[in-house]
Amino acid sequence: SKIMLKKIPINGEPEQKKPKIDFNSIEKYRIKHTDEIPLPDVVLSFNDQVVSTRKNIFGIAGKAKAGKSFLMTLINGAVLKKGETGVLASYLPTGKDKILYIDTEQSDYHVYLILNRIKKIASESKMDNLLMYAFDSVPTQSRFEFTEYLINNTPNIGLVIIDRIADLVKTVNDEIIACDMADTLRRWATTNDIAIGYVLHQNPSDSSKMRGHLGTVLMNKSETVIQISSSKENESIKLVETTQTRNKKPDDWSFEIIEGMPEMMTE
Repeated sequence: SKIMLKKIPINGEPEQKKPKIDFNSIEKYRIKHTDEIPLPDVVLSFNDQVVSTRKNIFGIAGKAKAGKSFLMTLINGAVLKKGETGVLASYLPTGKDKILYIDTEQSDYHVYLILNRIKKIASESKMDNLLMYAFDSVPTQSRFEFTEYLINNTPNIGLVIIDRIADLVKTVNDEIIACDMADTLRRWATTNDIAIGYVLHQNPSDSSKMRGHLGTVLMNKSETVIQISSSKENESIKLVETTQTRNKKPDDWSFEIIEGMPEMMTE
């Protein structure tokens, strides 16, 4: 008699049934000329120009120690305060104005320092709207799973910051992993009606690009990409430039680190 062998999937995972595709399942993605789609809430703007809106992702790039954490301090402070804060502005509505900030790189103490810098800008009364997590000691796969759970289950968030996105994947140089991560960020943003900002280092040899295949794919998928660098004349002065955007390009601006705090500079 014949012995029937059970087929084992190559990747060792149970075979998943593909969802049925029909016209109706695709039609919901169609955009018609008769549709009225308003501009989403402006999560962040620079110099009166839109940088980030809900259902979109944006990136912050820079070399190591370029001042990305200080820029994140200013951005988070502005979003918490609402309205205009120097060149920055944010207008998230009540009930959709919490920030989920996930740091994957720094120790508890250094994340605590960022948290307290943000408090000095936004004030104590606004800090309940900022939920900050330090995942530097969490394994990569768990980091991803924790992040996904928080994004999908935290009520009232309007902005998510992932500092740094490379720590949610095993490698930044695999095209399939890069595409999957970019698709996942877009899905999280769209499904939850939020903006997601991510931080990724620049290529050491080419400062116009972010690291690896992940950086290339994310640049193409992002509403805006922001670059931060140090002034050649003064390391404490940080230059902020919008390198690409789907909106009107904001004017460049700068800030200076004075006694451990970022201070926006005026002309």
